[in-house]
Amino acid sequence: MAMQVSVAARNALLEDVATSLVTPTLRVMRILNASQSSPDTQTGTVLAEITLPSSPFAAASAGSMSLTNTWQDLSINTTGTAVAFRLVGANSPGYNVSGTVGVAGSGADMIVDTVSFIAGQSFVVTSLTMTCD
Repeated sequence: MAMQVSVAARNALLEDVATSLVTPTLRVMRILNASQSSPDTQTGTVLAEITLPSSPFAAASAGSMSLTNTWQDLSINTTGTAVAFRLVGANSPGYNVSGTVGVAGSGADMIVDTVSFIAGQSFVVTSLTMTCD
């Protein structure tokens, strides 16, 4: 049988990660053109990098938490196809999060309005839920 963790412990872990991600000097999300890799390493070209809002996530509940506020970049850095993301936390490398990027219906971890990034244009993150099983 696999080890199990209580919902309260999962919520506390997510809240700790969220706290790390909102440290003012390091609350950064990078969108990459390469496949998802370990949260501790980064591969591919950074297509866009945005500073997260000061309260990026709702309170953890039932072992998950979802984005709040608007996550957007008004000027994409580099043209390419968005494939993965990396959230960089204050206690890097220990508090980073990585996942896949896609449009609605793709099954990706983070949903954006388009994966066809064009330098100088904008994009919006429409959905992201972090879950701790």
